[in-house]
Amino acid sequence: MFDYSRNMEHKAATAALAALGQDTRLSVFRLLVRAGRAGRLAGDIAEALSLPGATLSFHLKALTAAGLVHGDLSEFNVLLGPDGPVIIDLPQAVDAAANNHAFSMLERDVRNMAEYFGQFAPELKYTKYAKEMWALYEAGKLQPDTPLTGEFAEPEDAADIDAVMREIKAALAEEAKKQALRNAEDEPKDAEPTPPWMR
Repeated sequence: MFDYSRNMEHKAATAALAALGQDTRLSVFRLLVRAGRAGRLAGDIAEALSLPGATLSFHLKALTAAGLVHGDLSEFNVLLGPDGPVIIDLPQAVDAAANNHAFSMLERDVRNMAEYFGQFAPELKYTKYAKEMWALYEAGKLQPDTPLTGEFAEPEDAADIDAVMREIKAALAEEAKKQALRNAEDEPKDAEPTPPWMR
């Protein structure tokens, strides 16, 4: 991806200059320049410029659409730059399709963002972006430009209790087989097997 660094630099510069052509982004950029290396937290910038509480749903959606879940997102993993919020610290991101905990991680990421930015925009605390994104992702309909509402209608389907009980019984039977194999491996190989009535 970075083999063509000169193209990347040119594209990044072009994008940055284009972003500075918008009033709010220019104000954010100026504030960040004045802050220097110390930078500013996203909430501080929103407060200083009297900006409405920004959600990061676009960026979270783009990651999820690409099949990635950050896994440990908080306000400390978000930087505000001239192009808007940027999510950082992605090495621990997980493959949404291959990780059984991806949805709960996405829910935690969204909850962390909603709680933090909810200080500035309280309505964020009552949104359901994670469930909305995940349903679209599972249906193969989530794209970076998919509009989100923050609303999600919970399914009202009746649970198939018999199917759940079959799964539980199958898991218990599988565990019993594994335990029996472990017990058989632990018995001495040279000794005569103990008859069942003497156990």
